[in-house]
Amino acid sequence: EARDATAQLNTTSFVFIIFFSNIIKLKSMRNIILYDGSCGFCSFWVQWVLKRDKNNKFYFASLQGEKGQKFLKDNNFNDEIFDTIYLIRNEEYFVKMNAVIEIGNELGGAYKGLKFFKILPENLANIIYDFIAKNRYKFSSKYCILPTTSERNKFLDY
Repeated sequence: EARDATAQLNTTSFVFIIFFSNIIKLKSMRNIILYDGSCGFCSFWVQWVLKRDKNNKFYFASLQGEKGQKFLKDNNFNDEIFDTIYLIRNEEYFVKMNAVIEIGNELGGAYKGLKFFKILPENLANIIYDFIAKNRYKFSSKYCILPTTSERNKFLDY
């Protein structure tokens, strides 16, 4: 009977530890958006995400900065071409349209509707993404919006 009580206690402790470690893991999840830091169009969208990130889920780093360059090199991506957005979440990363979809999913609400693009084959969704990326300098000014003092703590390059 004492052996059964010990086994039950160990099982309960194990479940308790797993439960709380999962809560801690969820709280520590970081979403880092890597973007072209010299692109006005990209800067506009970074500001757009900042304004909608009510739960402080996102951090930002430019692909040209130290953190962006390290990511590109560590993952064998070209570290001189900056036409792709990346979303890093813990040990996982998303590229191009998959990154956009995941950002919408994290923002929640109507932005989860970006999952619509998941019905498209990934190559087709990325063709749409690549068209926008190729023309991004035509879509907006070449000047970047600087973050406010309160927003700077969300930028890993500062």
